[in-house]
Amino acid sequence: MTIRKTVVYTLRDYAYLVFFAPFLWFVYWIIWDVIVWDKPFSMVPIQNYIGAVLFLVFILTGFFYHARMSKGMKRDSEEIKIGKMKVPRQFKISRMARIPKKTRQITAAVSVAVVITFTLLLLLLWPEQAILFSNELFLGALLVALVPSTILDYINQSWVEAIENEMPLLVRGVSEIQETGLTFVKAFDKVVENRMVHAPLSEEVKRLTVQMSWGLSFEEALSRFRDRIGSHGVNRFCALILEASRSGGQIKKVFTATSSFMQEMKEMDKESSSQMKPYLLIIYTAFFVFVVTSIILLNSFFVPLEDYADILGTVGNVGAKEFRGYFYRTMLVSGLLGGLMAGKIGELRVAGGLKHAIGLMVVGYIIFYFMIPPNWMVM
Repeated sequence: MTIRKTVVYTLRDYAYLVFFAPFLWFVYWIIWDVIVWDKPFSMVPIQNYIGAVLFLVFILTGFFYHARMSKGMKRDSEEIKIGKMKVPRQFKISRMARIPKKTRQITAAVSVAVVITFTLLLLLLWPEQAILFSNELFLGALLVALVPSTILDYINQSWVEAIENEMPLLVRGVSEIQETGLTFVKAFDKVVENRMVHAPLSEEVKRLTVQMSWGLSFEEALSRFRDRIGSHGVNRFCALILEASRSGGQIKKVFTATSSFMQEMKEMDKESSSQMKPYLLIIYTAFFVFVVTSIILLNSFFVPLEDYADILGTVGNVGAKEFRGYFYRTMLVSGLLGGLMAGKIGELRVAGGLKHAIGLMVVGYIIFYFMIPPNWMVM
């Protein structure tokens, strides 16, 4: 592993530690208000509780992600070429892991339950402050609900993409090895032994061969392999092989034809993804156009109207405060829906848009915070 990759892996694994600084900052002000100013906990500003809980969720999520990845570290020997020499590389680290669908569903349900419980407690204990900081509470609730699921989905999708990228090599390897007259089980074993495929696909192939060596039929083992991975590319591959096996065709020839077919499908998917990128740009552009338009409307139109409240009558009673809260909430909803739409267009998955939604909402709030200060800052 090169120094650059080592640094990248280290920064990625311990990036969650940066959340300790803001977490300690909010905890410090809670302790300061309680001990120095002798305030009861109910009188501590609610934004300190929201910030502390939010960053604590980020820290715990990063910690469990790091712990899971540390358990999944694989040590393997592999030859790397340095000049004209081949040197064995002793440590090859696999950072990808399969996250079961049930685990992701439970995580999403727990996140939503935490948001609902925390929101109800705030409304019951500090109703005035909860209303005053409703926009920040809305943003915090969305982040707590979305960030854990986004991280798990990213880990699982990285694992799936790594397998799909290796699938053409697996099919080609099995096709070539079968020309020597070996059985299916031996062909799959040889593909792994000769390092034609790498982790995580090699681990799944080993499980496939073990199941067949224990007496499980080829069709049943391949069906379980398909269900474990659950990706479009693997589903296409398994559908072709299973149909050929059931119809009594020569699977050896099917593997040969499937190899080129999967490579062509992979290229088509890449081409389709590149063609969809302009539409992602349109979504991002539309969101930021809304943000800029909101800033101009509020600062150049609605705020000056407050000086003419007596002339405008009931129309003037709807001041900049109400419009400011309206634009904040609309911006968050637009960022959420726009991000989900971007995921559906770019990755053909709504869950793939969670990271886009989080980025749009956070960036939009930061821009609004400096250009349109929240109501609790201008009171």
